[in-house]
Amino acid sequence: MKKPKPVLLISKRWHQLLLLVFFIYSSPIVFAQTAFEAYSPAIGTTTCPGSDVEFNAGVYEDLPPGVAFSGFTRVNVGCNNAGSHYRSIHNSTSKASAVSDEKFVKFSFTASSSVEFEVSELAIAHSRSNQGSNNGAIHYAVGNNNFVQMDSDFIIGTNDGRSVLTFANPVSIPSGDSIVFRMYGWANGGPTGNGNVRIRGGSNYNISTGLKGEFTITATDPEISVAPTVLSQFCQVMGNPSGEQSVTVQGFNLTDDLTITAPADFEISLTSGS
Repeated sequence: MKKPKPVLLISKRWHQLLLLVFFIYSSPIVFAQTAFEAYSPAIGTTTCPGSDVEFNAGVYEDLPPGVAFSGFTRVNVGCNNAGSHYRSIHNSTSKASAVSDEKFVKFSFTASSSVEFEVSELAIAHSRSNQGSNNGAIHYAVGNNNFVQMDSDFIIGTNDGRSVLTFANPVSIPSGDSIVFRMYGWANGGPTGNGNVRIRGGSNYNISTGLKGEFTITATDPEISVAPTVLSQFCQVMGNPSGEQSVTVQGFNLTDDLTITAPADFEISLTSGS
Protein backbone atom coordinates (compact mmCIF):
# COMPACT_ATOMS: atom_id res chain seq x y z
CA MET A 1 0.00 0.00 0.00
CA LYS A 2 1.28 3.42 -0.90
CA LYS A 3 1.92 5.64 2.09
CA PRO A 4 0.97 9.35 2.19
CA LYS A 5 3.55 11.78 0.80
CA PRO A 6 4.77 14.18 3.51
CA VAL A 7 6.42 17.51 2.85
CA LEU A 8 9.17 18.12 5.38
CA LEU A 9 10.23 21.60 6.42
CA ILE A 10 13.82 21.64 7.60
CA SER A 11 15.56 24.47 9.42
CA LYS A 12 18.86 24.99 11.20
CA ARG A 13 18.88 26.24 14.74
CA TRP A 14 22.47 27.24 15.48
CA HIS A 15 25.27 25.69 13.47
CA GLN A 16 25.81 24.86 9.82
CA LEU A 17 25.67 21.08 9.52
CA LEU A 18 25.06 18.55 6.75
CA LEU A 19 21.45 17.38 6.65
CA LEU A 20 21.07 13.62 7.14
CA VAL A 21 17.77 11.78 6.59
CA PHE A 22 17.29 8.13 7.54
CA PHE A 23 14.50 5.83 6.34
CA ILE A 24 13.10 2.58 7.71
CA TYR A 25 10.79 0.68 5.36
CA SER A 26 9.66 -2.78 4.21
CA SER A 27 7.67 -4.65 1.49
CA PRO A 28 4.98 -5.88 -0.41
CA ILE A 29 2.55 -4.45 -2.99
CA VAL A 30 -0.76 -4.66 -4.80
CA PHE A 31 -0.30 -4.05 -8.54
CA ALA A 32 -2.54 -1.34 -9.99
CA GLN A 33 -2.64 1.34 -12.67
CA THR A 34 -3.15 4.80 -11.26
CA ALA A 35 -3.78 8.14 -12.96
CA PHE A 36 -1.60 11.13 -12.10
CA GLU A 37 -1.51 14.88 -12.80
CA ALA A 38 1.93 16.23 -11.87
CA TYR A 39 2.92 19.89 -12.06
CA SER A 40 5.75 22.34 -11.54
CA PRO A 41 5.21 24.51 -8.46
CA ALA A 42 5.86 28.24 -8.50
CA ILE A 43 9.31 28.95 -9.97
CA GLY A 44 11.31 31.59 -8.15
CA THR A 45 13.76 34.14 -9.51
CA THR A 46 15.81 32.79 -12.39
CA THR A 47 19.57 32.86 -11.97
CA CYS A 48 22.06 32.47 -14.79
CA PRO A 49 25.00 30.32 -13.70
CA GLY A 50 28.13 30.22 -15.79
CA SER A 51 27.44 26.61 -16.75
CA ASP A 52 23.69 26.41 -17.15
CA VAL A 53 22.92 22.80 -16.41
CA GLU A 54 19.84 22.40 -14.25
CA PHE A 55 17.13 24.51 -12.64
CA ASN A 56 14.38 23.26 -10.33
CA ALA A 57 15.92 19.78 -10.47
CA GLY A 58 13.82 17.25 -8.61
CA VAL A 59 11.04 19.74 -7.85
CA TYR A 60 7.76 18.53 -9.30
CA GLU A 61 4.54 17.93 -7.37
CA ASP A 62 2.44 14.73 -7.49
CA LEU A 63 4.73 12.71 -9.76
CA PRO A 64 4.25 8.94 -9.46
CA PRO A 65 6.53 7.36 -6.84
CA GLY A 66 9.71 6.24 -8.52
CA VAL A 67 9.50 8.85 -11.32
CA ALA A 68 12.14 11.61 -11.22
CA PHE A 69 12.11 15.06 -12.85
CA SER A 70 15.42 16.26 -14.28
CA GLY A 71 14.98 20.01 -13.94
CA PHE A 72 15.14 22.49 -16.84
CA THR A 73 18.30 22.89 -18.92
CA ARG A 74 19.07 25.58 -21.53
CA VAL A 75 20.86 24.31 -24.64
CA ASN A 76 22.35 26.95 -26.97
CA VAL A 77 19.84 29.59 -25.82
CA GLY A 78 20.42 32.71 -23.73
CA CYS A 79 19.55 33.34 -20.10
CA ASN A 80 17.73 36.24 -18.49
CA ASN A 81 17.74 36.62 -14.72
CA ALA A 82 15.60 39.74 -14.50
CA GLY A 83 12.74 38.13 -12.59
CA SER A 84 10.68 35.10 -11.68
CA HIS A 85 9.82 32.02 -13.77
CA TYR A 86 12.25 29.97 -15.84
CA ARG A 87 13.56 32.37 -18.51
CA SER A 88 15.40 31.69 -21.76
CA ILE A 89 16.18 33.71 -24.88
CA HIS A 90 15.45 32.02 -28.23
CA ASN A 91 16.63 34.22 -31.10
CA SER A 92 15.77 31.90 -33.99
CA THR A 93 13.58 33.24 -36.80
CA SER A 94 12.01 29.90 -37.79
CA LYS A 95 11.26 26.51 -36.31
CA ALA A 96 13.54 24.89 -38.88
CA SER A 97 16.53 26.96 -37.77
CA ALA A 98 15.76 26.45 -34.07
CA VAL A 99 15.73 22.68 -34.60
CA SER A 100 18.77 22.52 -36.90
CA ASP A 101 20.79 24.83 -34.61
CA GLU A 102 19.69 22.77 -31.58
CA LYS A 103 18.39 25.73 -29.57
CA PHE A 104 15.97 24.57 -26.90
CA VAL A 105 15.11 24.13 -23.25
CA LYS A 106 15.03 20.47 -22.28
CA PHE A 107 13.60 18.48 -19.37
CA SER A 108 12.92 14.81 -18.75
CA PHE A 109 11.11 12.31 -16.56
CA THR A 110 12.77 9.00 -15.66
CA ALA A 111 11.16 5.81 -14.35
CA SER A 112 12.96 3.77 -11.72
CA SER A 113 13.32 0.00 -12.01
CA SER A 114 10.12 -0.47 -9.99
CA VAL A 115 7.63 1.59 -11.99
CA GLU A 116 6.53 2.22 -15.56
CA PHE A 117 4.33 5.07 -16.73
CA GLU A 118 2.61 6.46 -19.77
CA VAL A 119 2.08 10.08 -20.75
CA SER A 120 -1.08 11.37 -22.44
CA GLU A 121 -0.73 15.13 -22.01
CA LEU A 122 1.90 17.82 -21.47
CA ALA A 123 0.97 21.37 -20.49
CA ILE A 124 3.28 24.38 -20.84
CA ALA A 125 2.33 27.53 -18.92
CA HIS A 126 4.16 30.38 -20.60
CA SER A 127 4.54 34.08 -21.32
CA ARG A 128 7.18 36.33 -22.92
CA SER A 129 8.60 39.83 -22.95
CA ASN A 130 7.70 42.21 -25.79
CA GLN A 131 10.67 41.03 -27.87
CA GLY A 132 10.58 37.39 -26.78
CA SER A 133 9.93 34.61 -29.30
CA ASN A 134 6.20 34.31 -30.01
CA ASN A 135 6.09 30.72 -31.32
CA GLY A 136 6.88 27.44 -29.61
CA ALA A 137 6.94 23.70 -30.23
CA ILE A 138 7.67 20.59 -28.18
CA HIS A 139 9.65 17.61 -29.47
CA TYR A 140 10.08 14.41 -27.46
CA ALA A 141 11.94 11.10 -27.45
CA VAL A 142 11.74 7.96 -25.34
CA GLY A 143 15.02 6.16 -24.68
CA ASN A 144 17.28 6.15 -27.74
CA ASN A 145 14.52 6.90 -30.24
CA ASN A 146 14.65 9.96 -32.51
CA PHE A 147 12.97 13.18 -31.44
CA VAL A 148 9.59 13.87 -33.01
CA GLN A 149 7.14 16.74 -32.58
CA MET A 150 4.35 16.48 -30.05
CA ASP A 151 1.04 17.92 -31.24
CA SER A 152 1.04 21.32 -33.01
CA ASP A 153 3.03 24.55 -32.69
CA PHE A 154 1.68 27.01 -30.11
CA ILE A 155 1.62 30.78 -29.69
CA ILE A 156 3.46 32.44 -26.79
CA GLY A 157 1.89 35.76 -25.81
CA THR A 158 2.97 38.59 -23.54
CA ASN A 159 0.13 37.70 -21.14
CA ASP A 160 0.07 34.49 -19.13
CA GLY A 161 -0.99 31.57 -21.33
CA ARG A 162 -1.08 27.78 -21.21
CA SER A 163 -0.78 25.32 -24.09
CA VAL A 164 -2.03 21.76 -23.55
CA LEU A 165 -0.40 19.27 -25.92
CA THR A 166 -1.62 15.70 -26.39
CA PHE A 167 -0.45 12.50 -28.05
CA ALA A 168 -2.60 10.64 -30.56
CA ASN A 169 -2.04 7.64 -28.27
CA PRO A 170 -0.45 7.63 -24.81
CA VAL A 171 3.33 7.14 -24.89
CA SER A 172 4.76 4.44 -22.63
CA ILE A 173 7.99 4.83 -20.67
CA PRO A 174 9.33 1.43 -19.52
CA SER A 175 11.00 0.85 -16.16
CA GLY A 176 14.48 2.36 -16.09
CA ASP A 177 13.86 4.58 -19.14
CA SER A 178 13.17 8.28 -19.73
CA ILE A 179 11.03 10.59 -21.82
CA VAL A 180 12.91 13.74 -22.83
CA PHE A 181 11.18 16.94 -23.98
CA ARG A 182 12.70 19.82 -25.96
CA MET A 183 10.94 23.18 -26.08
CA TYR A 184 11.86 25.27 -29.13
CA GLY A 185 11.05 28.95 -29.60
CA TRP A 186 11.28 31.29 -32.57
CA ALA A 187 10.17 34.80 -33.52
CA ASN A 188 7.87 35.44 -36.44
CA GLY A 189 5.89 38.52 -37.48
CA GLY A 190 6.78 41.14 -34.89
CA PRO A 191 9.20 40.47 -32.03
CA THR A 192 12.94 40.14 -32.64
CA GLY A 193 13.33 37.05 -30.48
CA ASN A 194 15.98 38.76 -28.35
CA GLY A 195 13.65 39.01 -25.35
CA ASN A 196 12.85 36.24 -22.89
CA VAL A 197 10.41 33.34 -22.93
CA ARG A 198 9.11 32.25 -19.52
CA ILE A 199 8.08 28.77 -18.38
CA ARG A 200 5.71 29.26 -15.46
CA GLY A 201 4.81 27.16 -12.44
CA GLY A 202 1.68 27.24 -10.32
CA SER A 203 -0.26 25.79 -7.40
CA ASN A 204 -1.99 22.96 -9.29
CA TYR A 205 -2.01 21.07 -12.57
CA ASN A 206 -4.77 23.13 -14.19
CA ILE A 207 -2.77 26.38 -14.16
CA SER A 208 0.83 25.17 -14.26
CA THR A 209 3.38 23.46 -16.49
CA GLY A 210 2.54 19.81 -15.98
CA LEU A 211 2.44 16.18 -17.06
CA LYS A 212 -0.58 13.88 -17.15
CA GLY A 213 -0.84 10.11 -17.53
CA GLU A 214 -0.95 6.80 -15.66
CA PHE A 215 1.60 4.69 -13.85
CA THR A 216 1.93 1.07 -12.78
CA ILE A 217 4.11 -0.38 -10.04
CA THR A 218 6.08 -3.24 -11.64
CA ALA A 219 8.11 -4.71 -8.75
CA THR A 220 7.59 -5.82 -5.16
CA ASP A 221 10.68 -4.13 -3.74
CA PRO A 222 10.09 -1.14 -1.47
CA GLU A 223 11.12 2.21 -2.85
CA ILE A 224 11.69 5.68 -1.41
CA SER A 225 12.15 8.86 -3.41
CA VAL A 226 13.28 12.24 -2.08
CA ALA A 227 13.14 15.57 -3.90
CA PRO A 228 15.24 17.61 -3.98
CA THR A 229 18.24 15.49 -3.05
CA VAL A 230 20.43 18.54 -2.31
CA LEU A 231 19.45 21.65 -0.34
CA SER A 232 21.01 25.08 -0.65
CA GLN A 233 23.24 26.37 2.15
CA PHE A 234 21.48 27.25 5.39
CA CYS A 235 22.15 30.79 6.65
CA GLN A 236 21.25 32.21 10.04
CA VAL A 237 21.85 35.10 12.39
CA MET A 238 23.24 33.97 15.75
CA GLY A 239 20.42 33.38 18.20
CA ASN A 240 17.77 32.96 15.50
CA PRO A 241 16.77 29.97 13.36
CA SER A 242 17.58 29.80 9.68
CA GLY A 243 14.94 29.93 6.98
CA GLU A 244 13.02 26.76 6.17
CA GLN A 245 13.75 24.46 3.23
CA SER A 246 11.32 21.77 2.14
CA VAL A 247 11.88 18.15 1.13
CA THR A 248 9.20 15.90 -0.35
CA VAL A 249 9.44 12.20 0.54
CA GLN A 250 7.47 9.51 -1.31
CA GLY A 251 7.30 5.80 -0.55
CA PHE A 252 5.51 2.76 -1.94
CA ASN A 253 5.46 -0.99 -1.26
CA LEU A 254 5.67 -0.05 2.43
CA THR A 255 4.14 -1.90 5.35
CA ASP A 256 5.63 0.31 8.07
CA ASP A 257 6.19 4.00 8.66
CA LEU A 258 9.13 6.02 7.41
CA THR A 259 11.43 7.20 10.17
CA ILE A 260 13.26 10.45 9.48
CA THR A 261 15.88 11.65 11.95
CA ALA A 262 17.50 15.08 12.04
CA PRO A 263 21.05 15.46 13.39
CA ALA A 264 21.96 17.84 16.17
CA ASP A 265 21.11 21.52 15.53
CA PHE A 266 18.50 20.76 12.85
CA GLU A 267 14.74 20.52 13.23
CA ILE A 268 12.17 18.71 11.06
CA SER A 269 8.49 19.64 10.92
CA LEU A 270 5.46 18.75 8.80
CA THR A 271 4.10 22.26 9.07
CA SER A 272 5.62 25.62 8.20
CA GLY A 273 6.79 27.84 11.03
CA SER A 274 6.56 25.26 13.79
